[in-house]
Amino acid sequence: GIDQPFEDTTFERAFSSLLLVQLLNDHYKEKWIPAYTESHLVDVTLNYMMQEKDNRGFVEDFGWAHAFAHGADLLGAIAKSPLFSRRDYQRFLESIKHALIDVENFHYGEEGRLAEALVQSIESQDPSEEEISNWIIGISDELLTHGIYNACWKNFLMSFYFSLNANEILVPKITNTIEVVLKKYYQEFRVF
Repeated sequence: GIDQPFEDTTFERAFSSLLLVQLLNDHYKEKWIPAYTESHLVDVTLNYMMQEKDNRGFVEDFGWAHAFAHGADLLGAIAKSPLFSRRDYQRFLESIKHALIDVENFHYGEEGRLAEALVQSIESQDPSEEEISNWIIGISDELLTHGIYNACWKNFLMSFYFSLNANEILVPKITNTIEVVLKKYYQEFRVF
């Protein structure tokens, strides 16, 4: 049902994501999932997050859909996999961009969960600071060039910045990039 957002199937996808997070975290301790299955989970998660469109959070009479928050938790879990490749990392960043730029309009803290997934990837994958800084600059410049104020992107950057700080992850190039970008946003739109 992924091709039909705002349907009940969203709940199945979202809560399956949370179950997979628990299974993967247990696997990382006990190593019980076969490598081909773990690799397949990485691939399926990245495909899923590029296809998801349902940005609902709390749904009256049903509860939490929260596909992107739960999907972000799953992104963080797959980022811990030793089978997570360089190619996967590019898809990982694209899936975060898809959520924040293509889908957006979040209201229940999804940006913070996506930021936490990126923090987990930095802790597990040790990507270059330059790669993430360039990714941030590229998206931000594109938005600013078109005069687009994207609150989700701004909220994500703020969450990412403070998550890095709270976890005492020293990545000065990234934090400096975020500061510069947020300053440009403020100068352009006069809001935070």
